[in-house]
Amino acid sequence: MDLTLLWIALAALVGAILHQLLQSGTSWKQTIITGVITAVIFAAGYQLQGATLTILDLFLAVIGGYGVNATVSGIQLKKQNAALTKKLASFSIQPK
Repeated sequence: MDLTLLWIALAALVGAILHQLLQSGTSWKQTIITGVITAVIFAAGYQLQGATLTILDLFLAVIGGYGVNATVSGIQLKKQNAALTKKLASFSIQPK
């Protein structure tokens, strides 16, 4: 494995973990899973690009990992909100 791809993958994983530390919207298990998936995708895309590693590439990988984890967190929060709203609607007070 190319060391450049490892750096890109680690940067994407760090981005996902950074989101977990700053926002704490998902579980650690889900953060690691989305971080690893993002890392693999970024590494594969970077390999297709075939360029030399720059600090901008690492920065974009960190931002990508952060963004993917933030998106998953937002989707999970939206589902929880919908379930809670549905549950609260069933407790409506009926006039006598």
